[in-house]
Amino acid sequence: MYDRLSYGFLSTGERAEFGVVDAPDTAWSNPLERFLAQRGPDWRYHIGLALRGPLDALETRFYLCLVGGEIISQVTVFGARGAAILGHVYTAPAWRQRGAFRQLMAAQMADCRHRGERVLMLSTSADTPPYQIYHSFGFRPIAPGSGSMRWLATSDAEECLLQAAPACVRPLRWDDWAMLNLLALRPVGALEPLPRFPTFDREGQGTIEGRFVPFHRRLAATPDGCARVVQTATGAIVGWCFLSPAHDWLVDAWLLDIGLLPGFEAHAEALTARLAWPSAPVYAVSSEHPGRAAWLTALGFGPLATPSWSDGSQRQVDARLWRHAG
Repeated sequence: MYDRLSYGFLSTGERAEFGVVDAPDTAWSNPLERFLAQRGPDWRYHIGLALRGPLDALETRFYLCLVGGEIISQVTVFGARGAAILGHVYTAPAWRQRGAFRQLMAAQMADCRHRGERVLMLSTSADTPPYQIYHSFGFRPIAPGSGSMRWLATSDAEECLLQAAPACVRPLRWDDWAMLNLLALRPVGALEPLPRFPTFDREGQGTIEGRFVPFHRRLAATPDGCARVVQTATGAIVGWCFLSPAHDWLVDAWLLDIGLLPGFEAHAEALTARLAWPSAPVYAVSSEHPGRAAWLTALGFGPLATPSWSDGSQRQVDARLWRHAG
């Protein structure tokens, strides 16, 4: 469904209309997929699926600047339960430097506030013109010099989402995308076991937004794979368990990726209960951490002699490789 949000004028005098397409909406599939054809294959996969049908409870919204009914600028917001990712920013080359995107950004931010978004996240290059535009709308880098940025509706928005609350274990869904990215953007805790998300090639603090779709696609093609999360009553994700074929640095092997935020350790048993171990070797990676070591040992893993592992980029990470006894 398309909703008109506002009107404005470009710096060259053209009257512009600003609106939003709430996916799914097959009437907008062709024009939007053509306009965003320069996106990578995994991004195009999500865009096409979102426009043609529901993706669990994931909300995908395409904010548009139209001139004479033609899309000239676009930004997509996708997420659920108060957290969302902003991406796919694109202005047609012939319409750049006319103020289209800045006005579109203003319309999109006003609509996100109206819808009750608590946290918005994005990735760009630091200290560039787009970075400065995002900064002017209240986005701030997660760390000095980083292009990963967050906008918070209130200063305590993240803390409120991740506060202690009743929680349950359930299968991973499309609408967990932004919440998992929110976890990835948090500062690394002093006693946190690393790497943070080996499934997404994320060692420490940083975005995983571009890694979610390829993982989701691999998981869908792997009947024996497992992906579970712990969701609280606030809608936040505070724990995860991913068992899937390793796609990069482990050859012909599977990877177990588990984690829980402090305060939610009571869900460890339910999170990893009754895992179906494949016939291929299964590995896990973790820095020296008593709680994580005990968890892996209870699951039948034993530490290998190797004191560190390489993530495929010739980087040696301060962590131990574990192998399942099965």
